[in-house]
Amino acid sequence: MRLRPILVFLTAFLLVLPAAAGAFRLEEVRQWSFPVGENPGFELENVNGNIRVESWEGSSIEVTAEIRIKAPSKSKARSLYEGIEFVAESDASHASVRAVLPRIRQDEFQDFGFGEHTALRIRYAVKVPRGTSLTVSTVNGDIELALPESAGVKVEALSAHGRVSRK
Repeated sequence: MRLRPILVFLTAFLLVLPAAAGAFRLEEVRQWSFPVGENPGFELENVNGNIRVESWEGSSIEVTAEIRIKAPSKSKARSLYEGIEFVAESDASHASVRAVLPRIRQDEFQDFGFGEHTALRIRYAVKVPRGTSLTVSTVNGDIELALPESAGVKVEALSAHGRVSRK
């Protein structure tokens, strides 16, 4: 009777091992700094990943994007990374950032224990000056707004599958 739990554990271990060994992770960081005037506007659109926004005393909008990719191989991960197109635009009164992601076939998201799972996530950290009009959205992720009322930041935030919190 004691042998059965051990066999179940070994079977599960042997099924999970190829998946863990076959996955490749790629992490990259992109950064932007947008000089802006008083009371600027800023828009950020994300698909998969969290967004954190805080205010600061500077006169620019600072954006850091942490890109995390999990793929079955290094070449697949690199191909996905190279397929990301960041659209960053700005002038003295407004800035915006969004990522156009490469298409990933539906079957690439599935993982049957053989290391074929593919995932792409972008986590943004943003600093905005006082008085900014802010519009941020993500489809799959949380939005954290570390913005005191005294910062005077006007916020429109939407997450389709996540939380929006203001601290």
